[in-house]
Amino acid sequence: MRSRQPASARHRILERWFPCVLLATAAAAAVALGSLQSVIWNGVSAPPLARALASLLDPGLVASTGAPANTLEPGESYFANGRLALAIYVMLLLGWQGLRAQLPAWRYPASLATLTLALSGDVLAYWVSSVLGPDVRRVGFWFIEVPALAMLVLGLTIQGLARLRTKGTGRVLLLTLPAALGGTMLLRYLPHGALAGLAAVAGLTAAWAAPTVPLPITPRSAVPRALGVVIAVGLLGILYRPRLVPGDIVTGGEFIIAPPEEGVRLHVFNTGWNRMSWLLVGDSRPWRPVPAFVLEHPRHGLIVFDTGVSPEVAEAGESALPAPMRWVIESRSDASCLLSRQMEVANLPLERVTQVIVSHLHEDHVGQLDAFARATFIAGPGTSAFAQEHGLADRWREVSSAALRASWPFERTQDLFGDGSVVLIHGGGHTREDLMVLVSLPEGPVLLTGDAVVHSDWLRSDDVQRIPVDAGLAARLRNQVRVLEHHPDVLILYGHELPLQAPLRADFTWHVRHNTDEQATCLM
Repeated sequence: MRSRQPASARHRILERWFPCVLLATAAAAAVALGSLQSVIWNGVSAPPLARALASLLDPGLVASTGAPANTLEPGESYFANGRLALAIYVMLLLGWQGLRAQLPAWRYPASLATLTLALSGDVLAYWVSSVLGPDVRRVGFWFIEVPALAMLVLGLTIQGLARLRTKGTGRVLLLTLPAALGGTMLLRYLPHGALAGLAAVAGLTAAWAAPTVPLPITPRSAVPRALGVVIAVGLLGILYRPRLVPGDIVTGGEFIIAPPEEGVRLHVFNTGWNRMSWLLVGDSRPWRPVPAFVLEHPRHGLIVFDTGVSPEVAEAGESALPAPMRWVIESRSDASCLLSRQMEVANLPLERVTQVIVSHLHEDHVGQLDAFARATFIAGPGTSAFAQEHGLADRWREVSSAALRASWPFERTQDLFGDGSVVLIHGGGHTREDLMVLVSLPEGPVLLTGDAVVHSDWLRSDDVQRIPVDAGLAARLRNQVRVLEHHPDVLILYGHELPLQAPLRADFTWHVRHNTDEQATCLM
């Protein structure tokens, strides 16, 4: 039978090796972040090592990188990555106690103060400068962070020379300068190249001393510190970073427009507005409308595309949403905004609704499914469990993947009525069950994207943000929609964007206006 290791021995291992692990992790993180930023900064001229490591971490970034970044304004992806350097500094500060025995007298607190000074410069360069501008970035980087790191590297190297004469365990510090220079040359980027070498040598020094020199961490304090580091790094790790995915290029083809049927009319409503967390969409997060659409068809009655927010959200806002959605979205509405209420005011009886097409199952698109007691629900693949859970299984029709056919520029479509008036388009990027709808109207087709293309900004950037479940599919569908963006006959209405002005078309009824803040409102 194996004997259980005494608690004191376990504590000693934790006390001695905890700083070493932190410093080694900081070195690895500095190399990873340094590679990403080197590729952004240097473009195609980035060193092979940086490009190789960056391609493992973010293939889309490497594929979309061309010329070197503008040194005055390198772009949001540069800063989004750079802000994560804060986690590296936190790990260095917590692991620095591993050098206490190697930096006696005043040298240990002086090195800790210098490291803290470098951290303050990093905060100015990557965080404060995004608000106060490039002058603050230059001061933080060139006049604080880089000089502080240089002093720290030279100071530790000198301490290594001193220990070399006395044959102390701290003589590994002699490698600090060559390691910092080597890291900078391999990545061709400051400060993370130097920071990686500094962290690696500090970790080796602490590890060298660990078997013989006890470190000043009590067992009671070591575990909370470790948990704190894990939580801090985890939070910093989910900071918004643009997800740049170029996607497949859509080759030439012919977009076939079905002959419009007279009398078809589209009613456009807005049921409230949402604002996403910066964790998912970055700093640009305006309030966006939550539209719902009703197609008035002379032969098929009323057809609804998405039902907007629920009565619960209209009353209580995002607090009515389930976790974790309530933590990453703000939602505003009221009872007069509900689709059912607006349809009654617009003289569109709910009992005339024959079909409800569900773009996907997020709460702000299925909030009023139960208002349509006579309708058949049409939804994407994999949604039958939702229908069963909500008591809608007997009226729920799940689109079969086998029934989908290619119709340029889209790969998976289905003609709902066989006359081209309503064509379902399966996406699968934003959610697995995404459906878009192409509606043939008398004055030209209208594409209702749902959240497969959340807003028009998606068509003007390769950044698919942090929203999709499948970034590759989301980018592919975005590129397919791009083909139609400038088509003279096609109007695109996005999942969370409505034009400030109603289209000048007779086949629309526009039940939307905008307030003074240019936020779509449901008031008529």
